[in-house]
Amino acid sequence: MIIPGEHVEPAYFRWLFKSPDYIKALQSTSDLIRDGQALRFSNFAAIPLIKFSKEEQLEIANYLSDKTTKIDAQIKMLLDEIQLLIEYRTSLISEVVTGKLDIRGIEIEDFVEEPTGLDNLEEDVEADDDFEEAEEVLDEDQ
Repeated sequence: MIIPGEHVEPAYFRWLFKSPDYIKALQSTSDLIRDGQALRFSNFAAIPLIKFSKEEQLEIANYLSDKTTKIDAQIKMLLDEIQLLIEYRTSLISEVVTGKLDIRGIEIEDFVEEPTGLDNLEEDVEADDDFEEAEEVLDEDQ
């Protein structure tokens, strides 16, 4: 178990330790064959980390929490819409098959794509300059 010191923001390290790049780096410190095997402190100590102040760690953790919350809300909204469309499709097929809806003579118009609400999502999740600089420093250290 790792116990955080006074200059450590646990929320930041929860994000860091779950990041794909960190996991890949951690895997490179071991020749373990399968997931779930014990890692030692030496495995964690072998990975160089950028030292952020506790305030910066909190800012990064809050930023990630905020952005992922927004993304999760968008995903839920889209899944709800998909579920409604599936229900509508099932209902429509049933009505046509049972004769409740007569579709003879109906012309189908060309499909026009409508905005999905995701147009601004990319702008919302773009990192600001501070986070881009941190990423560049991390890339330089590796």
